Amino acid sequence: MVPATIRKQLGRLRRREKLLRLAWGASRWLALAAAVLALACLTDWLIDRVRDTPWPLRAFMSFFQVGLWATAAFFLVLRPLFARLSDSKLALWVEGKAPHLEHRLISTVQFHQPAAKTEGMSRELIAAVARETEQLTAAVNFPAVADHRRLKWSGAAVAPVLLAALLALVLMPNLLMTLLARQLLNDVPIPRSIYLRPDTAEVWPSGEEVVLRFRVWGSGLDPDIVGRAYVSPIYGPMESYELVYEAMATAEEAIFAARVRPLSVDFTYGAELLDGRTPSSGRIHFEPRPAVVRQEAWVVLPAYCGSQADGSPYELPQPRGEIVGLSGLSARVTAGTQKPVKEAVLELLGTPYPDLSQPSRESAAQRSAVEAVTTASALALAGAPSGAGLLEGVSALVAGRGEVVLRRLRQTFRAPVTEAHWTFELRPTETRYRIHVVDQYDFANAAPALRSVAVVPERAPQVALLRERFLPPKAFLTKGANEEDFEVDGMPLALDEEGNPGSIRIAYTVSGPYGLGRAQLRYRVHKKVEGSQQETPPADDPWLTLPLIEVKESPKGGPFDLARGVFTDTDEKEQVPFHALAVPRPPFVVPRSQGGGRFEFETANLLDAKGEKIVLKAGDQVEFFVEVFNRNPDRAEAVAGRSETRVKTVVTAEEFVRWVLDTLQEESRLRQLEQRQRGVFDAKQ
Repeated sequence: MVPATIRKQLGRLRRREKLLRLAWGASRWLALAAAVLALACLTDWLIDRVRDTPWPLRAFMSFFQVGLWATAAFFLVLRPLFARLSDSKLALWVEGKAPHLEHRLISTVQFHQPAAKTEGMSRELIAAVARETEQLTAAVNFPAVADHRRLKWSGAAVAPVLLAALLALVLMPNLLMTLLARQLLNDVPIPRSIYLRPDTAEVWPSGEEVVLRFRVWGSGLDPDIVGRAYVSPIYGPMESYELVYEAMATAEEAIFAARVRPLSVDFTYGAELLDGRTPSSGRIHFEPRPAVVRQEAWVVLPAYCGSQADGSPYELPQPRGEIVGLSGLSARVTAGTQKPVKEAVLELLGTPYPDLSQPSRESAAQRSAVEAVTTASALALAGAPSGAGLLEGVSALVAGRGEVVLRRLRQTFRAPVTEAHWTFELRPTETRYRIHVVDQYDFANAAPALRSVAVVPERAPQVALLRERFLPPKAFLTKGANEEDFEVDGMPLALDEEGNPGSIRIAYTVSGPYGLGRAQLRYRVHKKVEGSQQETPPADDPWLTLPLIEVKESPKGGPFDLARGVFTDTDEKEQVPFHALAVPRPPFVVPRSQGGGRFEFETANLLDAKGEKIVLKAGDQVEFFVEVFNRNPDRAEAVAGRSETRVKTVVTAEEFVRWVLDTLQEESRLRQLEQRQRGVFDAKQ
């Protein structure tokens, strides 16, 4: 067995060697780990200046370092530290540093090993060598035999790492701690002098300029700095736009903006400003603005016009949505959109003055409304908020014609719709209207079309006398002739052989959009002045009135013929003084809006204004016209339409026959001329 003193000395050398190995291995491991960690942090920082470091890359660097550290610890620290240091190896190290031992130490160690082969050797000699070795090694410092240069190497390896870490901790502690935290896969942002955050709505109208806005803050904030905003459309190359200062959002935050040309495809975007950039890409999605693709209007008629089968009032359609109606009536407007909308507003424009020709008579309420409009307009032009209670129901929008928004009818829908309806009373001060719609993205329709609104007095019914017809005896009728062929003008009133005047057949048609009321015949007689050749009757004779009795439609008579003024199934002698159609025909929609009549105006028993009988003689004239009133039961609102005036001259039987012959001859000549002309054209063909 190796002497105890020698074993003790070798044990000290073994411990010193392990400590040196630990120091050298740990220093190399720390230098390697610090270098790799610094490289990973630098990579993360450099990539993050341009874009977010991909999380997979960060995870790879972190797990790679863990693996590298474990491998390096095994080969540089654990393996050398736990490597076996035998007594023989240590003895050889000592022999190399103490040559005066002359191999006594290694011999003593080997001879005293349990498996040493000492057969044939003198035990006394081995014991003597051991004693001599103990004496010689007592003066040898075994731990000093180890290679202590590794301590310097370890310091040289660790010192730069510690110095660099200390310097980074002093100069940029936040950045260093952030980078280290990110290596531990913590999602913390890297400190910068400038920070950016997108402040732009995600949805924009298609085909319009997009203003990308970013909130900017940090120590490097300055209105003069300029950055770059980049746009990556779904289809197409990336585009870059200048990012400039726009305004201060708060005392510490500014708004920087970049204007992007009109696009129609979605895109992602980001921005860079000094060392700052957006932490993640924003997204812009385009949606079309809502548009009013269908706009219809109706005037709701009053109760005296009747009601439809479902009890609702009749309505007059207004072409192109241009509303023309009577004062006191209501209008109904429908707007259809190409996409669902959440809000629809109908604005009625006009002037607060009922009569602009007399502004001095304006009321106090009107003056305050105009003053409020003027104030709101000035504030709007100056870009200042107008305030919620500045003017209710009146907008500051001036249409360039002295018009303002007098009423705003707003509808908000719980679920988006594609059709909106309004009903409003017609007012004389409101002359135009327009429709705004807003979709779920708060986009409004662009440039809403203006439609006119006119409050007019009721138009008088349109009365037209039909042409007179003179049917000759059947002997004069030619083949193919019909009643229209015998329409005449200026047929006189003939006296019979006994000198009694005949009747005047009067046929007329009438129409009125709001319905027809009653009808009457107005006439007067102009007595012939002996020796006078006047053709125009005097205007001072009084007009007399003959009420026209209304005849209702019956199944026996058939439908009413507006072209003839009678029912289709009646004979030639049937009389219909006045009839209003209960069922309207296009383009009219209101009952009793069309009508007419045909009757015989008996002139034999005419009475004058005093009730005395008027005796007609040759040369006298009968002047008449048909007058039809509207349906409004209010007499103050009654309007009457008049037909043209006709004048019938009283003639004798002989003069009437002569007129008939002249008329037939003229008709014959016209027919012959027509046939000759037709033959000429047929020959050319």
